[in-house]
Amino acid sequence: ATYASWWIRQSITRALANQGKLIRIPVYLTWVLSKSRKATHELRQELNREPTVEELARKMELPVKKVRMLKEIALPPDSLERPIGKEGSGQLMDMIQDMSESSGPKQVDRMIQHELIMHYVSDLHEKEATVLKLRFGLEDGIFRTLEEIGREMDLTRERIRQIEGSGIKKLREKFKDEKQ
Repeated sequence: ATYASWWIRQSITRALANQGKLIRIPVYLTWVLSKSRKATHELRQELNREPTVEELARKMELPVKKVRMLKEIALPPDSLERPIGKEGSGQLMDMIQDMSESSGPKQVDRMIQHELIMHYVSDLHEKEATVLKLRFGLEDGIFRTLEEIGREMDLTRERIRQIEGSGIKKLREKFKDEKQ
């Protein structure tokens, strides 16, 4: 009976960990968080105050950095509609950058990087350039498998892998020469 009750308890705990929160936390982290809460409670009883991160790390036999991470994970999620500002006129959502629209400097960096890569790729043999463009989606943003490229170019997957390796090797040499 005790063995069965242990498995039932574990199943319930695992189900709560997987489905009980807005943001899913992995089961092993749920277990570590539980251990952290227990250690915090014990230290609070011993010290008659809130334990420091260092004391908690020592008690749990974990690095301080990991205990800090656990404390952050244990924080409840904040609402994006939470009022902010002096009169509470704004919302937290207003402060979050829309990642669908690329920011100016990052977009420029990406464009320059893409142009540089395309310049180097254009110096390769035609087959190498074609394979690398298809493999890494340099022209259309669609990454293709060796199999797909092989079908498109009427070559074996192994041959495409060899051409890709050759092209990448040449690019590395060019980049190395440029740095020196």
